[in-house]
Amino acid sequence: MEATSSVFIRAEDPADLSRWARKWSISEKDLRDAILHTGSLDVSKLKEYVHRDRWIYHPFSSTARFLKAGISMIF
Repeated sequence: MEATSSVFIRAEDPADLSRWARKWSISEKDLRDAILHTGSLDVSKLKEYVHRDRWIYHPFSSTARFLKAGISMIF
């Protein structure tokens, strides 16, 4: 059995598409659409794209991380 990659999605492998779709709670069609829209098989880019509308992944989360990093540099 071949080890699965956690950096790139293998779009040619239906089992890999199914695994990532289940992991992110989306349909395989939505995952294929995300791959086409982003033009990437990179897991981090695709995750960011498919979760773009979820409140927990709101841009405020990025702002909070940025502020935390700035505060930790100061103190």
